[in-house]
Amino acid sequence: GVQACSRSTLEGDFEQLRSTITGLQSCARVAADVGELRCDHDALAALVGQSLASLQLRVEEAQAEVGAVVGRQDDELRGDQEVLRARLMTVEERLELLGERLASSTRR
Repeated sequence: GVQACSRSTLEGDFEQLRSTITGLQSCARVAADVGELRCDHDALAALVGQSLASLQLRVEEAQAEVGAVVGRQDDELRGDQEVLRARLMTVEERLELLGERLASSTRR
């Protein structure tokens, strides 16, 4: 009777030990999965960071390009204004000359 009792106790202990080992193995698998997820998360975060930096650089380049184009257009407009102003002065001078000629021809 004593042997049977201790045998069943040993078998119970063995089953408990086996289930504990199985639980620990599944915990180890979960821990490994979590580790992989953490690595994936870190890699994804790095990728997102690189993408944001690249996007920021492109935005800055585009802003610089737009600024340069607007600056050139401003310069061109200023140049056009100066040309028109010079032409207007020429037209005004011609009108004055015509006015003087007209006045002198009517005095005759």
